[in-house]
Amino acid sequence: MPVCPHCGAAVRRGAASCRACGSDAATGWSDSDTLDSESTEVPEFDDDDYNDFLAREGLGGRPRKRAGMPRWFIVIVVALVLAGFVMIILKH
Repeated sequence: MPVCPHCGAAVRRGAASCRACGSDAATGWSDSDTLDSESTEVPEFDDDDYNDFLAREGLGGRPRKRAGMPRWFIVIVVALVLAGFVMIILKH
């Protein structure tokens, strides 16, 4: 099995890169500590951009109102229905 010319770890035959250090033929089996930061463009980050993203995705700000009946209304209706059944049963 071939070995990485940079770190000496075993590399599968035909592998695109070394699993141990990340070096590959395209980078010239370069040092894993070397980073080409000029090729990586990192956009400026702004909190307003993040808040806009959250708003667009429906994740920011106050929670959305749930659709449907409010819980208190359902509880009152169920209580009235049960009270009606109790009244019918007690009359018989």
